[in-house]
Amino acid sequence: MPFFAGFLIGYLIYDYIHFATHHFRMQSSWAATLKENHMKHHYMAKKGKWGVSSPVWDHVFGTFKQ
Repeated sequence: MPFFAGFLIGYLIYDYIHFATHHFRMQSSWAATLKENHMKHHYMAKKGKWGVSSPVWDHVFGTFKQ
């Protein structure tokens, strides 16, 4: 039960951030950078930008594309 609850809460947080990335204007430069990376994930990068929002995993796995 604790694992399931943690997984569910984590997913809900992720889903809210994903929704906010698509529908709200980001106020901070950090959030704007994440939004830009996320939009490239959806619309520009066919063979990279698989980190969805954060480029950390793209750097780790070598899928970071400009």
